[in-house]
Amino acid sequence: MSTQRYHLFERTGLEIELMIVNRETWAPLPVAHNLLTTSEGEIMQELLLSDVAFSNEMIEHHIEIRSVEPVRDFSGLHQRLHRGLQKFNDLLQRLGATLLPGGMHPFLNPETDTCLWDEQESEKFNLYHKIFNSRRHGCANIQSTRLILPYADETEFVTLHNAARLVLPLVPALAAASPICDSIVQSSADTRLLFYSSFHEKFNSIGGDIIPESSHNISDYKQNVLQPITNTIKAADPEGLLTAEWLNARGIVPRFDRHYLELRLVDTQESVFASCAVAALITKTIHYLTLDEQTLIAAQAFPTETLVSLYHNAITSGEQTEIRNLEYLRLFNMYGGHLSALEFWQGMIERTRITEQLPEYADFFKLYSREGTMSSRLLKKFNLKRGETLNENKLKKICRELARCLQSNSLLEP
Repeated sequence: MSTQRYHLFERTGLEIELMIVNRETWAPLPVAHNLLTTSEGEIMQELLLSDVAFSNEMIEHHIEIRSVEPVRDFSGLHQRLHRGLQKFNDLLQRLGATLLPGGMHPFLNPETDTCLWDEQESEKFNLYHKIFNSRRHGCANIQSTRLILPYADETEFVTLHNAARLVLPLVPALAAASPICDSIVQSSADTRLLFYSSFHEKFNSIGGDIIPESSHNISDYKQNVLQPITNTIKAADPEGLLTAEWLNARGIVPRFDRHYLELRLVDTQESVFASCAVAALITKTIHYLTLDEQTLIAAQAFPTETLVSLYHNAITSGEQTEIRNLEYLRLFNMYGGHLSALEFWQGMIERTRITEQLPEYADFFKLYSREGTMSSRLLKKFNLKRGETLNENKLKKICRELARCLQSNSLLEP
């Protein structure tokens, strides 16, 4: 993303992680380097297709797609990303591959299917792998949609960070898209976040409780969050190759050198259309909280442990999560008693007037209001039961349908 400074909500960025798979077997295919290598054999930092950029991740079967420049709003963004995605899929077709969406691959074996990126940043990646073991679901099998929210100065950082932390706990209730792992229908709606939340438990300071504490200033954040990471990792990384800012794995991560926050809790949806719709609603909900000074004061003081508890409930129950904390609901101008997370997001669709401002995404919000998250829709469409072990035929059907949604930029209908 550009290093130019933008004020709150002047620009937004979106980075969508997808998995490269074999078109016949639907198994992960580690060929990212094939697409990012020039005819002279040099590795490109990114591949540009029109105004869409594709870049590598730590794992060879992952690819990231994003708009080259940050956007003013989400209008038309899904169409631009989709055009680039189709061109990339055309290149993959020559390798017998295609892209697969969703928060997790449904039958990937992280021990045998993981191939680390072996170019430019391999020294850093190899050290990370040595310390944390990347051949686990929390690294080798997670696809997220990262939302980039710029800020211009310290005051805007504090405003944005403290508003965003209030929204984080209910992101899984809107964006859960990973109900299957190891060929088994899991008990959690958002299995990706279950693994993500525990991946760095060996060094708890790296991810903390995922939902960060409120911040009073940048110095406060660096002292209370980044410095403990530096202290913790020093013995394993005496040369300081892995910086605290790079390692920080909370649900929203500041990039101080580039003046933006990176929100990480959104599962990649079935299509860029759906991913953009989810990101747009989250962005507008955070913006909604920043409009009232008293709300921001309350946001800074709101207890983190309450948010963490809500977050874990949402990972398990998705849109069926019960919100019983009336003080929390009042911050969003919701009164009258307990709500489900589905009712909460329906309320934010109304309060942000998102379907008036971005009518192109109305179909997604209607589908979500009727059928819930992608996880719920996937279970319903294929008549899946929690704890069920899926056979090869059913797993291939699921992959085929998700790949169809991605290629056609359509929604997963039950």
